[in-house]
This record gives sequence, C-alpha cells and structure tokens, in this order.
Amino acid sequence: MVHSSQTHGFKRAAEEEYLAGWQRARAEFDNFRKRVSRDQQAYSQQARAAAVASLLGVADNFQAIVKHVPPELKDHTWAQGVLHVARQFEQLLQENGVTPIHETGVAFDPAFHEAVEQVKQKESQSGLVIEIIQPGYKLGDNVLKPARVKVSA
Repeated sequence: MVHSSQTHGFKRAAEEEYLAGWQRARAEFDNFRKRVSRDQQAYSQQARAAAVASLLGVADNFQAIVKHVPPELKDHTWAQGVLHVARQFEQLLQENGVTPIHETGVAFDPAFHEAVEQVKQKESQSGLVIEIIQPGYKLGDNVLKPARVKVSA
C-alpha cells in the first residue's frame, strides 16, 4: 500500500523534473534566438558589403573625373552637373558607412594599403605612405578595397 506521503514525494519529484526540463528548453530557445539574431546581422553585413563593393569602381571613376576636369570646362554647366552627381555618390557611400582610406604620411599597413611603387626619399622616413594612387574603402572595420599607394623606401 502506498502512503500519501510517498505519493506526495513522487508528485514533487515529477514537478521538479518538469520544471527543470522547461527551464532547459527555455534557455535553449533563448540561445537559439540569440544565435539566429547574430547570424542575421552577419548575413546583413555581408550582403551590404557585397552591394557596396560592387559600386566602388564607379566611385573610383567619379574621382578620376573630378580630378581631371579640363580647366576650360570647369565652369561649364554640364561639368558642374557631373561634379554634383559625383558628390552625391560620395555622400551616398558615406551614409552607408563607407569611409575612404586616403591618408598620407601614415605607416604602410598591408591590411589597408597595396604598395604599387617604392620611392627613395631623403626627407621621408622609410615605410610611410607618401602618395595615394587610388583610394581604398572600409565598411566599419572591414576593408572592402585597399588603397593603392606609393611608399617611401
């Protein structure tokens, strides 16, 4: 014969087991939700980087246009329109978190720079970026395209 105290003990053990199982399931679900959120953020960042990276060639072309506008066309309305579009494009990149890599006088860093030429200079310390041939771009901390630079030897 089973006493009521034994029945109560079995019930209590079952309740504790169910509670522990529910708590584990809840913790596992919370961990799953956090992992899915991190994965979605990573995927979103990768998609954004890929979309922006595909536009960087256009940015380089606009910079070349701005740099090489013939002096006789500088005040022409058509040239001013093209320069305005170039500024809008640059602003669009900035609004999307893209920052240019275009500093001179900094130490050469292969994570941010691609050396295309080494130049001997007496007045400059060795290993410094002395000229930007083509700017690079970053999205947050990720380098989308390294800057092509001349480095002092």
